[in-house]
Amino acid sequence: MSWHVRISEVQGNSENLGGNVSRIKKTVTANNVGLKRSALGEIGNKVVSRSNSSLATKPGALKNDIVKPLQRTVSLRSVGTNNAPKADFVKPLPKVNVTNRVKRTFSNTSVVSVCLPTNKADAVKEVQPTTTKTDFEDVDKADESNPLLVANYAFEIYEYLLSLEDKFPIRENFLEGQQVAPRMRTVLVDWLVDVQLQYHLLQETLYLAVSILDRYLQAVPTVPKKYLQLVGVAAMFVASKYEEVYMPDISDFVFITDSAYTKQQLLGMETKIVKALDFQFSRPISLTFLRRYSKVVEAHPMHHCLSKYFLELAMLEYSLCHVKPSLTAAAALYISLCLYELNDKKGPDHWDAKMVHYSSYTLDDIKPVAQTLATVIEKAPTSKFEAVRKKYSTSKMMKASLRQELSSDTLKCIARGLSPL
Repeated sequence: MSWHVRISEVQGNSENLGGNVSRIKKTVTANNVGLKRSALGEIGNKVVSRSNSSLATKPGALKNDIVKPLQRTVSLRSVGTNNAPKADFVKPLPKVNVTNRVKRTFSNTSVVSVCLPTNKADAVKEVQPTTTKTDFEDVDKADESNPLLVANYAFEIYEYLLSLEDKFPIRENFLEGQQVAPRMRTVLVDWLVDVQLQYHLLQETLYLAVSILDRYLQAVPTVPKKYLQLVGVAAMFVASKYEEVYMPDISDFVFITDSAYTKQQLLGMETKIVKALDFQFSRPISLTFLRRYSKVVEAHPMHHCLSKYFLELAMLEYSLCHVKPSLTAAAALYISLCLYELNDKKGPDHWDAKMVHYSSYTLDDIKPVAQTLATVIEKAPTSKFEAVRKKYSTSKMMKASLRQELSSDTLKCIARGLSPL
């Protein structure tokens, strides 16, 4: 599990559906038995379920379900000097030019920029930090007693996550010239939402799987469309290893594709993905930034749930793939604040200097993305891709997709680029 998710683990666990320990498998109906689908095309919006699987048994349910530690004997000969590594086994670290490095620290309630010295002569001089004129409330101060939230390092951690977005970008129109069309990607992502619900995976797993899918399709533009579903399920398999504590077995992922692929094909695609992405899966997800922004603005649970609904709709939209996750999260929260008042104030009033400070985005940066996202939200009730809308129509998700505010004039104004009512 990625370390940056730990920051919001306390809030994040309450958002996920049921956890992975209690995965429930539904019975295969008679209509599903023997049904064969093509690799893509007829994926549809339904997920094949599996029954009587011993893999779904909870840990500790079986007798003698105790994992004993391995007993290894250490040989004195194996640790002798004869087996010492060669001098050139560990390569020295490359020299780093720190001339233009700038470290940002969070001191009490103000942001401080400290320029590192360029040479030894300057190192003797004391660097005077320059503080900003405006002081903002330290939203992490209340969490200092909770070691899981690492309040002392929260600001720097999110600064680092913002830098990772620039390190692992997704190009606009990255599917141009490929066999895989944008609609095929939408069908696949809609199917992955069903997979996440079927196996009760964490929401972080779904977001990361879609991120891996887009980055791989960008890095390997020659993926045949008949193997697109294999790429999608392999991306979910890798994301489960990265995020889950009790992940589904590989046979579950093979079964979920209606045995369209074998275990060997899935393992082979997993190898291709990790090589193509150079084992780099630390690109942050929009849900991480949404939790941060909701905390800063002290949003109501309805705002947070509506924003999550908007983010998952954004995952289906090809025209929003290239937008940074942090900016997508800011646009989703902005729309929810416009639709659902908070402390007698609407969205534009909440996006003050404090929110600009913590999100690094101004209202002018958010409005174009919010306009595109509002258009997607408007079309959701009549869309053929219903997985996300059905997911957020339950009482556990506060029936966010059924809210009357989603058909209000305010949303229509945002979709047309006008000021919200």
